[in-house]
Amino acid sequence: MKRITTWFKASLKKEFLAGLLFLVPLLASVLILMWMFNTIDGILQPVIKLFFGREIVGLGLAGTIVLIWIVGIIWHNVVGRSILKTADQVFSRLPVFSQIYTGAKQVVDSLGGVKRSAFKEVVIVDFPQKGVKSLAFITNDMEDENGKKIYVVYVPGSPNPTSGFLQLLREHQISRPNMSVDCAMRMIISCGMVTPEKCQGVELADGADTDGGTPAPADEGSATAL
Repeated sequence: MKRITTWFKASLKKEFLAGLLFLVPLLASVLILMWMFNTIDGILQPVIKLFFGREIVGLGLAGTIVLIWIVGIIWHNVVGRSILKTADQVFSRLPVFSQIYTGAKQVVDSLGGVKRSAFKEVVIVDFPQKGVKSLAFITNDMEDENGKKIYVVYVPGSPNPTSGFLQLLREHQISRPNMSVDCAMRMIISCGMVTPEKCQGVELADGADTDGGTPAPADEGSATAL
């Protein structure tokens, strides 16, 4: 009897955990969508109530979508774009409001992929210390006084890639995996839950020195030793 009770408890625990793992993401998604709907729908509800005398569920969301569409049309008009840019400059200079406005704008730009093209290539670098590998992106390159190339490398944070660290590295201080920028970004945002195998194979190759020699070992100040 004791063995049956133990088996029943173990089975119940296992099945409960399986149900929990399935329902939590589902319920979280539903709640987030409901919150988004209510939030967006509520933006124009005061205006709708002013005209119709009562709130109409769903009309606020439709009105917000139309408003966004109209602003998009104005943005693609030369005169309208000039007006919106002027308004943007004014909003960016208002005390207190500018801090919130600028931060929200940066988040929207990041989510919208406006600056996605700035990430030219995925690389792997030693960070935060030698021997510890981190995914990073080459954002630019330049030359020193001797004409040798220096790579501007951004090491993003996880799961928030908009905060990270900037490094200036030589060719021998980076490795180039066979990974797309989109795959690396999904891996970073998901904290590694989306693995490279689900995107494409990753082959780590030792970086070659720009002079064509063997890779030089990175010293303790590899992030800044140029």
